[in-house]
Amino acid sequence: MRSDEAGTQGSVSAGLGVKRYDQLNAITRVPAQPGPGVRAGGGPAWPQDLAVPDGTEPRALAWWKAADPAWRPAEAALAAAEDARVILPDGPEYEELRGRLEERDVPCRVSRYWEEAGQVGTVNDTGGRTELVTAGPEGAAPAAGPWAVAARDAFAAQWDALEELPEGDADTYVPVGTLVPADWAELLPHPSFNPVQAAAVPEVLEAYARGRKAAWLVPQRSLTDELDRDLQCG
Repeated sequence: MRSDEAGTQGSVSAGLGVKRYDQLNAITRVPAQPGPGVRAGGGPAWPQDLAVPDGTEPRALAWWKAADPAWRPAEAALAAAEDARVILPDGPEYEELRGRLEERDVPCRVSRYWEEAGQVGTVNDTGGRTELVTAGPEGAAPAAGPWAVAARDAFAAQWDALEELPEGDADTYVPVGTLVPADWAELLPHPSFNPVQAAAVPEVLEAYARGRKAAWLVPQRSLTDELDRDLQCG
């Protein structure tokens, strides 16, 4: 890796709630990642069974995932963005950050177990427009092309998943005791299943009854260790 590449890699990932984020200001083009089955510099290859998505994004997006209470979005980026959003952890140490975002009319949603920092969008810290680019936590180089599209769509899915339920939607939640045995219900931390969980539980129980395995998917890598600990304790 050349020294200029190393400098860009180290600083681009820094303004995501970890360090400073200076040099992304100068980025207007980021080389798109290769197509299916092609590796670049030892990095991951795009799956051959997936079509390469169009990386064109006409909107001025500035979407952040924060994992540091001291992090603040760049004012120039906020002013230039047509669509600015922030996902951040739920906790008292983030109250000041949430307040500052509300003062600037920046929508934010919180997740109890959120621990990831990142950014995806088409606006840099000086308010300039770029192609669709994603930058992950410290040590991750920025990426464009299908990788940025995947990051944008993953952010949008997580954002939708964190939407507060409208009044009356709580009726669609199913008490755990109606779907699982009583001794199982005692091990669960919440009294009810949401609609998606309620649809999945019977399938899991059927797999269990037939001696088959079931996969448990989580939206963040950081949750896998926590889930492993919870299962061991159970």
